[in-house]
Amino acid sequence: MKKPTFVPAFSLACTIALLLSGCGGSDSDNKQDDIIAPTAVASLSAENTDINNTITLDGSASSSANAGITEWQWEVTSAPSNSIASPSGNTESSTFTADIVGEYQICLIVVDDKASSDKDCQSLTATNPNPTAVALNEVGTHPGYMVQLDASDSLPPTGGDKEDLVYHWTLASTPEASEAELENVNHALPRLTTDIEGEYVIKLIVSYFDKTSQEQTIKVRASHLNALPNPDFTIAGGDPEHWILGNTVTLNASTSTDDDGDTLEYRWMLGSNDRPSLPDGSSATLDTSNGEEITFTPDKFGNFYVQLAVYDGTIRRIINKTIKVNTLAPDHVNIAPTAIVGPDPITRSYEVELGGELNLTAYSTVDPEAMMSYSLEFEWEVLSYPNGFNTDNINLEGWKKTVLVDLPGDYTVRTRAFDGELWSEWNLATFTARTGANHAPTHVLALAGAGSSVLLGQTITFDGSQSFDPDDNQLNYHWQLVEKPNNSNAKLQNTDTANPTIVTDKPGPYTVELYVSDSHGASSIGGLKRKSRIVAMAKIENNKPIQRASLETEFSTLQPFVIYPAANDFVPHEFSERQPAAESLNAYIKAYSDAFDPDGDDLSYLWSITAEPQENNMRIPADITGHGDSTGLCLNGYTAQQEGEFKTWLEVFTGVLKMREWTCTNVAFSPSLAGNYHLQLLVSDGMNPSEPQSFVIPAVVREDYPSLLLEDLHASEYTSLDDNHKEAGNSFTQKLFPYNQSEKSNFSIFISTLEDNTEYLIKKFSLTAFDKDYTVTGLNAKSQDDYIIHFKGLSDGQVIPQGETITFELILTTPSGMPVNQFRDLEPPQGINAGLHLEWSFDIKDHDNWSFKYKPFLFHLDI
Repeated sequence: MKKPTFVPAFSLACTIALLLSGCGGSDSDNKQDDIIAPTAVASLSAENTDINNTITLDGSASSSANAGITEWQWEVTSAPSNSIASPSGNTESSTFTADIVGEYQICLIVVDDKASSDKDCQSLTATNPNPTAVALNEVGTHPGYMVQLDASDSLPPTGGDKEDLVYHWTLASTPEASEAELENVNHALPRLTTDIEGEYVIKLIVSYFDKTSQEQTIKVRASHLNALPNPDFTIAGGDPEHWILGNTVTLNASTSTDDDGDTLEYRWMLGSNDRPSLPDGSSATLDTSNGEEITFTPDKFGNFYVQLAVYDGTIRRIINKTIKVNTLAPDHVNIAPTAIVGPDPITRSYEVELGGELNLTAYSTVDPEAMMSYSLEFEWEVLSYPNGFNTDNINLEGWKKTVLVDLPGDYTVRTRAFDGELWSEWNLATFTARTGANHAPTHVLALAGAGSSVLLGQTITFDGSQSFDPDDNQLNYHWQLVEKPNNSNAKLQNTDTANPTIVTDKPGPYTVELYVSDSHGASSIGGLKRKSRIVAMAKIENNKPIQRASLETEFSTLQPFVIYPAANDFVPHEFSERQPAAESLNAYIKAYSDAFDPDGDDLSYLWSITAEPQENNMRIPADITGHGDSTGLCLNGYTAQQEGEFKTWLEVFTGVLKMREWTCTNVAFSPSLAGNYHLQLLVSDGMNPSEPQSFVIPAVVREDYPSLLLEDLHASEYTSLDDNHKEAGNSFTQKLFPYNQSEKSNFSIFISTLEDNTEYLIKKFSLTAFDKDYTVTGLNAKSQDDYIIHFKGLSDGQVIPQGETITFELILTTPSGMPVNQFRDLEPPQGINAGLHLEWSFDIKDHDNWSFKYKPFLFHLDI
């Protein structure tokens, strides 16, 4: 996009004056050169000051050769990040109070009756003799939600080490009857889970050895805004797990509730997750889609998914329940099946490529008493074919029925089905063999724009433009409005186009269905394919989304992310081309959005790297599932497809690694170069974006680590990584202080594999001192009656000299006559951990809160 051109105001005024004067004029008419601009002289009462101290700004030495100075304009032209400090006023003498430690430039411009002066600027350095508590003053949330408080931007005294800050959080007051508690009150990032509506007042002080900050007050306001409706319904007329075929189902939503007492609207459908699907061959319908109570009659065996959506005037919520029709009434009379010859499964139409195989299927055959059509017996016949066709090309034996269509023309086949008692009528279909056989199209529907909601009176635009036809045939669009709010008169417009619209006239949900067909009549809902639905909301007002993004690991300048040597080549997995092999995977930085919308709107996410070292090439992170809500390598919706931008998974991965913006809920990335990585998140509900949230993540190569590095060597009697894995960097070697690891049952040691009175290596770690000597204190191995544990290679008071690495092991000795489990009577999950009270721990003397704790999980089946 071409950048706009801006014309300075003075130049534009001169241009207009020249035009009005006919571009003429003489020296006597233009005396601009005779005007002498005033001179600004800015003076500060101090060049250095502590933050929150006020200094004086003095412009009295400024001068004017004209009629005198009429305006003084003070401004801050540069300041530390996040500073909001500004001069107190535009007078000859003003004041200024620095709010953030760092460098400021304060400038003065003076104006007289003829002209303005140039800027005169002075520098100010703001320091801090005491630590400063920094946190958001107000936080909004819903009752029952967890709030992540953040004081990580708090500052030590000028010249101090931020890692030596100690945090003191207190929950000063809560709403009456609240039992909420503040967790991790000495951490930079504690959490509060609100339990009832009201205001929670939190106090924060940070200390730095014998110095303390001023107290900061944080208010957490828990408000329902609008209480979420709670959908629920009862099922009457039988047992939902063993429903009798033909019995009527009565569904009643009167058990749905709304804490605000709002009147609820009800919408029902047969299907699940907004997909209108039924058991294959069923034609059952609801007697109505509205109302508190509705009925329907299942017409065949299978699972009927019922969805109820309730709307309280602001928020729509859904619930699904399943009715399993699998029982016959005692007096049931067997019903003969209905056979249906389905389209070719390759083309999903009744055309087949000349020279290929016609695959005969009857998946849509209906037998009311059968769960699936393939449980039936089928008889096939080929009734007609082109002259000269070799009937040896017909295979009607076995489970796969095929016809090799080597001649162009029509092939008519028929089938009938047998349920063990009754035969169906014959059903026939004609297939056409031709070069360039027509393939059925595929429908894809979405909402135009970033979100799923609009304000009342605005237009919703639905988007089917991503629907496609493999043969590039023209598509015909078939849209239908299947749900709208009570008393709405809105109509869906342009239903035969890719982008139909509807102008909302009542608040609530507007739901549409879509399928497409091509110019040859093939449809996207042929065979087992169904229509798809999408819901958009119209709202009277909108609350912006709330995000509380966090990093899984809080890297800092003292404990930065370590970039290990890594394999750079893409190595396909042994069983899946989509999944790279372990040799290609690397340690990574993982970030979680932790966002929600007070109105229940669907959210979109935009993560971006806003700054990084030059020539950094991202690597493939070890967690690479790549789904929309995963924490692996976010693929931004790309997939390997022949007609797509990326033809292979190698192209997908290498292409995505070049991107610096991601749209997944959570992300992970793996840097290759040392430096600072600036990560930002924006969350939007399609109407209002959240405030941006940013992180600065330092990264170094191992040899430049600035402090004491704790590394997991991934060695034990049970788990190990070979050299390829370790060199690939995906061994997650680096661990941060404080390190507190309690293994879970999925990482357990099965005590059935242990022998009694035997010593076992549980884990092996190393400590490397890069910048100075470090001392280990408080070394403790907490045993229990059944098992004895100890450290090997590490002792209390041990000094790790600068530049050296020590390796230590966590050792467990089993008891005689094991297994003994004194926790046998506890309830799971504690009851299955035979090592419930085992813990290895120590502290690092040189840093507060630098501790090591490790708890194993000894899995015991017999409880």
